[in-house]
This record gives sequence, C-alpha cells and structure tokens, in this order.
Amino acid sequence: MKLIAKLVPVLLLAFSPAVFAQPQDRGEGSLQVVSGGDTDKPRILPLKHTDVKAQISGFVAEVSVTQVFGNTSDGPIEAVYVFPLPENAAVNAMTLTVADRVIKGQIKKREEARRVYEKAKAEGRTAALLDQERPNIFTQSVANIPPGHEIRVTLKYIQDLAYDHGEYKFVFPMTIGPRYIPGEKTGRTGTGWSDDTDKVGDASRITPPVVKPGQRSGRDISVEVSLDAGVAVKNIRSASHQIKVAVSGPAKAEITLAAEDRIPNKDFLLTYEPDVKMAAAAALAHKDGKEGYLTLLVQPAADFPLTLITPKELVITIDVSGSMSGFPMETAKATALKCLEGMNPGDTFQIMSFASGNRLHFIRPLKNTPENVARGRAAINSLA
Repeated sequence: MKLIAKLVPVLLLAFSPAVFAQPQDRGEGSLQVVSGGDTDKPRILPLKHTDVKAQISGFVAEVSVTQVFGNTSDGPIEAVYVFPLPENAAVNAMTLTVADRVIKGQIKKREEARRVYEKAKAEGRTAALLDQERPNIFTQSVANIPPGHEIRVTLKYIQDLAYDHGEYKFVFPMTIGPRYIPGEKTGRTGTGWSDDTDKVGDASRITPPVVKPGQRSGRDISVEVSLDAGVAVKNIRSASHQIKVAVSGPAKAEITLAAEDRIPNKDFLLTYEPDVKMAAAAALAHKDGKEGYLTLLVQPAADFPLTLITPKELVITIDVSGSMSGFPMETAKATALKCLEGMNPGDTFQIMSFASGNRLHFIRPLKNTPENVARGRAAINSLA
C-alpha cells in the first residue's frame, strides 16, 4: 500500500522485515526530545490529548488516532514518540501537523526510509519517521520541529476483529507494558529507560517511561466507536471501561468512552454479539471519493440445536506400531476416547488401527448408542 506525499516536508512509514508482544506495571507512550531546543538533555514533551475514532463495518475496524503534544522549546528539536497499536493493525496513513504545515506520508522499506529521513533532517526540513519495532509497538521520530507550536499526529490503521464463542472483540491498546530485557548492556540507540543489550539489540527503542506506583497518567483520551455490524447485534459492553451506547438500529450503535473513565491506564475492550437465530447475510457498501467496494458478510449463529446439525461419521485412526509404545499410545487412546464421548446423536463411528498393515475393528460404522460406544471404548482400550 502506498501513501502519497503532497508537500515538500518528509513523513515516512518504515516497517521491519519481520512485521506481523508482561510484567505487572504499565507504561505509556511518550514524546521525548533527543536533541535541539534550549538543551540537548533528553526530556519529555507533554502529550495533551489522544482522540480515537473507530468505524467498525462488519468485522473490520478502521481506526484514526490523533495525538496532540505541547512544545515549549525555544529552538528546532528532534523528538521520538513510542506508542502501542494492536498486533494485527495495518497502518495505511499518517499525517503530521506542525504550525500551518501538514505533512503526509509514504510507506518505504525501513532502511530506505531512514536514509530519506536523515537527509531531510540534515537539510533542515521538518521530517518524521514511523518505525514498527514490534508487532504492537511503533516509534515515531520527528526532526526540525519549530519552537512554540503544538505537534498533532494522526495515524490511521485497519484491523480485523477477533471472533470467539459468539462474540466479536475490538481492542485499542492504551498502554505499553514494561518488558523483561535480558543480556549485557551494549549501548543505546533510542530514548527508553533500558540500554540496548546483546540479547535485545533495540531495547532502548521499546522501553518508554513507566508510570510509577500510586501515580496516574497526566493525559486523557477520548474514544468514539461507530458500529455497523451488518447483522443485528446484542450485549454491547466493555469489561474494561465505562461506556455510553446509543443504539440507532438493530445492527448499528454509537459507543463513547464515559467522561469519568478517560484515564489511559489500561487497554480499551469492546465486545458485542451477533443476534442471529440461524444465519444472516449482509452487504455493506463503502465509498471513498469516486471509488467504492462492497463487503459481503455471512454470519452463522453461535450455537445450533442438535437436531439441526448434520450427522457425521467419525473415523478414529490410531498408529499401533512399535514407535507408539508407552506414553504416545496412552495419549492417542485418551484422545480417541474423548472424541468417542463427544459425538452428537445420529453420528456414527468406525475405529481403524494400523502398523505394517491396517485393520477395521467393525464390519460397518456403528450408530451412537450406549451399547455401541461401550464396544468402541473396549476396542480402543485393547490397542497396544
């Protein structure tokens, strides 16, 4: 995916080749001056506010994150910001606004992006570089930021929602957990609390300042989620934060973070369930300028009555060769017994064992009855 840079200043998105991570205390993103201004001593610039707007269409979320920083320096500075994103996020746009200048980005390979950034910095141009350090950690370097102006960064990404046990889950990470950094110190390439080590060569780039026990973050965050699930939904809730939900239709709702719960000290978790009896289908239209596309969605129910589940034939095949003696054989037999006990009414089963040859233990598949299951259990237990 390519982003077009429309202005002379430079904004680059760089990704490492291995794109696509638990300690108790939690860390937060920070913007730290690494050079310039009234002193070259590293210092933190205040993050005034984070604004998150997400549009969920079907099972895909398009998220826009805008962060505003204060800057009281009396000269041009270079700063680095470390912040979290979901592990499955695909960044597709980034905009940097300083004073009256709006800079849009291009996606390039990491090494090329670094070269362009360093060249622009040396020429005195405002430049920014976004690096993906880990699947869920990004660092952003900004060079030649003019003094006395707010810094506004807007980052856009797309992610698919996790679906499990009849529930969709949208997660927005608000913190970065401090990491265990093993190894011997080797120097420093970033501005984090840890030095680089021979085990973690970029440790100083992925260890932002940690909020101390008993303290809270000095910033706040707003979250707005526009949900269009395509099919009817129910039980819209957050296990992590207080939210306000305004339902505008069977499949649509607007969700906002409650004003009294805007401290970014834990990840935001939003879940909802499709309200589907059997199965539902939907077509979701999307348009961006003159271009558009459709998303076709088929959503089955999370559970079906046993009477509606098509009977199946279960064939249990077990290797009884000499290499399976002992623990492997006992494990295979235990797994087979569990499968046998988990059949639905109307299912049939057959058991086959093999070594140098193979053997079917029953002339034909047996129906799932207590008597037949007992025969199957005896056949499995007799294997050696």
